[in-house]
Amino acid sequence: MIREAYFEDSRYVPLVQRAYDRWAQLEEDSHVTLLRRTGGLMIGLERGEVAGGAQTSARLHGLDHEVLSATELRRRFPAFNVQDGEIGVWEPRAGILFPERCVEAQLRMAARFGAELRFDEPLARWMPTEDGFHLRTSRGEYRAARLVVTAGSWFTQIVGRLGLPLRVTRQHVHWFASASGSTNFGVAQCPVYLWEQQPGEVVYGFPDLGEGFKIGLHEPGPIADPDSLDRTVTAIEVRAAEAIVDRCFPAIAGPPLASEVCMYTNTADGHFLIDRHPKRPNIVLAGAGSGHGFKFASVIGEIVADLAVDGRSKQDIGLFNVERLLAPKSA
Repeated sequence: MIREAYFEDSRYVPLVQRAYDRWAQLEEDSHVTLLRRTGGLMIGLERGEVAGGAQTSARLHGLDHEVLSATELRRRFPAFNVQDGEIGVWEPRAGILFPERCVEAQLRMAARFGAELRFDEPLARWMPTEDGFHLRTSRGEYRAARLVVTAGSWFTQIVGRLGLPLRVTRQHVHWFASASGSTNFGVAQCPVYLWEQQPGEVVYGFPDLGEGFKIGLHEPGPIADPDSLDRTVTAIEVRAAEAIVDRCFPAIAGPPLASEVCMYTNTADGHFLIDRHPKRPNIVLAGAGSGHGFKFASVIGEIVADLAVDGRSKQDIGLFNVERLLAPKSA
């Protein structure tokens, strides 16, 4: 999901605007459609985190948006069982990025510009040297002047000596079939959405693009080990998803068409980690997307390249500094 009226913090807005530009450029260069605009709904109480935060970002940055009452939401978007007192922040620019296409296009363009791509090659260890780093993998050894770590859920295994308090959590998502003959859940009538049920509980999802109507819970799940993640969705998790459907989307029928398990890598404050290593500035750290990072991949790549080459970024990334995550030193 890519969205501009960023409820998490208004400081993300310039970054996501740059991300839109970079995705558009990648589409043009790769001749592949990467983004489908559907519009987006942020639903909840007016003073809640989701709807309230989205309004704040939209107003601060002059974004195109509408604030819709519960009555208007039910009229325009009948898929959603909105309750009296809830509002929706509608942003027409929001939509869906197709991750597999995006990653494939990025890799092809990187190779075109000289990157050497290596797959299925786990890192065994890395060591600092006088002029850079020595790395050993399952297939060989390498030397480098600079090191960029973007290791996803394996982040702390690579830079464990920093003691970063990152938490990997197990998440489950589901796809449901809409009622027979209903078009309310199709892309023509249903946008991407985030719906705050209560503080700390946010349901999100996508319209039916042919594989079912997607729902998931955005809040972090149980702690997980990425090397031994159980990818089997349990009956309890399915029942939890069905309870959400019964409450929020009563026109949906039957059990899930499909269910999957994925991972979040979380910081305590939910903001990313993008910074140079506090002791070794020739190491660039980028990760901890906390469940909302992929849309920024295009601009984060640009930031990381600037940090690695120039030691600084044109973007304001103060929100993502590493120091905030390190334990304070004792007196």
